[in-house]
Amino acid sequence: MIAVSVVLLSGCAQSDRPDADAIDPDGQGNTGAYLEHVSSTWVGDVPSDEELLEFGEEACEQLAEGEAQDDIEVFDDDDAGGEQAVENTRAVVEAAALSLCPADAD
Repeated sequence: MIAVSVVLLSGCAQSDRPDADAIDPDGQGNTGAYLEHVSSTWVGDVPSDEELLEFGEEACEQLAEGEAQDDIEVFDDDDAGGEQAVENTRAVVEAAALSLCPADAD
């Protein structure tokens, strides 16, 4: 009975994630890969997909403006998991640069 519950619960968790096409209907970026990377490497309580996308969009804007990856700030410490802000910022910026930002933002 416990094994069945674990299987059912894990299936529900995956189906709760929004479809990448619903988030990115124009196909401008690979939001599915971005969300998967950031949510799997996030330290602390993971924000909603919408919040993660806002963080990624902010990172893309700063990258497009020529900001160095190490200098990018996309959220307050409270949003980023408090003490883990550096690690969470790095996860957002790296994933955004690889999967979310337009090709000409590199």
